Amino acid sequence: MSATNETWNMITALATVGGVVGVVWQLGSTAQALRSSAYQEIVAHSLTLIENLISHKEVLKTFATESGRSADEPELDRLRWHFMVLATIRHFENLHVQNRLGSVTNDQWHGYQNLLRHYLKESGFGKWWSVPLHQSWFSQSFREMVATLQRS
Repeated sequence: MSATNETWNMITALATVGGVVGVVWQLGSTAQALRSSAYQEIVAHSLTLIENLISHKEVLKTFATESGRSADEPELDRLRWHFMVLATIRHFENLHVQNRLGSVTNDQWHGYQNLLRHYLKESGFGKWWSVPLHQSWFSQSFREMVATLQRS
């Protein structure tokens, strides 16, 4: 075999390996985009359910009654506030996850962290978040991030 053929075979082999690496990289990127999109869709559906509870008094009354609560106005106001805070903090958890997946840049996430820190200093949000049961509804990584944020 001549040196030219060996060189040509080497170039062909390297191009093949490069093509395979490119395909593997593309598959990894596609899988990450699909995970990000799927998570976003799940959160969107959760927020739609919460929005219905907040926006529709009859739905909220039914929820209150069926969960053993009073359906009087003060209790409905407490439930509405609860679901508003839950939706807001769930939104921040979604942003946290999207940042970890690379869909939200670190620069963007930094701004959202500052806003979350501000909200948690507000007595209503901070009081809601301080309930261990409420915290347990969120991922461990998000709870750790919030704890770090609150210490800073």
